[in-house]
Amino acid sequence: MKKVKKDAYQEVTNIVVAQLEQAIEDRKANGKTGWTKPWVDTTAGLQLSFATKKPYTGINQFLLGMKSTANGWDQSHWATYNAIKKAGGNVKKGEKCTYVVFFKKLQIEEKNEDGDKEKKLIPLIKLNAVFNLSQCENMPVQDIKVVELPCLAERVAHAEEFYANTGAVIKYGKQGAYYSPSEDYIGMPALESFIPVGEATATETHLGTLGHEVGHWTQDEERCNRTYKGSKGFGGTAYAKEELCAELTSVYLNSLLRIESAPREDHAKYLSSWIQVLKDDKKAIVTAASDAQKAVDFLVSLQPEKEVEPEKQVEPKKKREPKQEWTVAITTPEQFDEWAKENPNRWPAKRMAEIRARLSKNEGEFYVRKAA
Repeated sequence: MKKVKKDAYQEVTNIVVAQLEQAIEDRKANGKTGWTKPWVDTTAGLQLSFATKKPYTGINQFLLGMKSTANGWDQSHWATYNAIKKAGGNVKKGEKCTYVVFFKKLQIEEKNEDGDKEKKLIPLIKLNAVFNLSQCENMPVQDIKVVELPCLAERVAHAEEFYANTGAVIKYGKQGAYYSPSEDYIGMPALESFIPVGEATATETHLGTLGHEVGHWTQDEERCNRTYKGSKGFGGTAYAKEELCAELTSVYLNSLLRIESAPREDHAKYLSSWIQVLKDDKKAIVTAASDAQKAVDFLVSLQPEKEVEPEKQVEPKKKREPKQEWTVAITTPEQFDEWAKENPNRWPAKRMAEIRARLSKNEGEFYVRKAA
């Protein structure tokens, strides 16, 4: 890794601002509803290091996800040029690298007011060039884990349990989606009011919206204790920074839970204020990404056990078994009908119909709790 002389904070900010400004241009070109998400194709999962097989965190997860989505790459692994060469592969001609950001504390010595030398830690930021494996050739496929994406019904059930485990108070039937700091609850519209957007189902738009509001919920002083300086009114600096942090939290959660991120119409009204905040403060996006990562880590810590994994390695030609003793697999519409009779109010009718339709198409299994 080499130290980069150019301003790394400014480089990162320039990338993000360019993506947001492109979103505004797309909106103008496509009409009022033409908001295009500059985020991550979350059903592809988290962006991973080829060398460590571990997910990137913070701003790196955000930047790599944006780049992968913009280019339509189907690989989630990234590697340095040397790692690619060591593995026997090569970068395709004409491909350009993407930078990831690393932070560390550098210890220096400087004189204090008395003229004595004292040690001091200062932050150091570095950029490292990586390539997506879709940009490479001759890479050993055996070094890349085989990942099975669970069916939507299973992913939704898992996401709902994840949010239930946080203990957040969620009240449905409200006029919009919001978090009330004074009363410490999340307000959400009625479930049946959510509609499909883009490739996201109505259920996924509900979960994406909930993830955003849960992101706001973590700002409480007894949770992540997050505050920003500036005006907290709509369009103000503090307001825009908190909205950006909540949106990144939602993006990370959707990647973690494998839920499709739906572009929401209300995102458009935030675009200009986000861009202005980033242009005024080159460290704003890095700070927001770091705060969002802390929020996700906090939410994961509230789970009874490590429920969410960035990847699931599946042995080929083996039927996947339930991971917990308290679950049972439903594989046919008939089994689902029997379960639905015993649980008629478990979910809205549209959701129940969606699950049954997927089972009819043999698109996977559906896990439910065993009867007490």
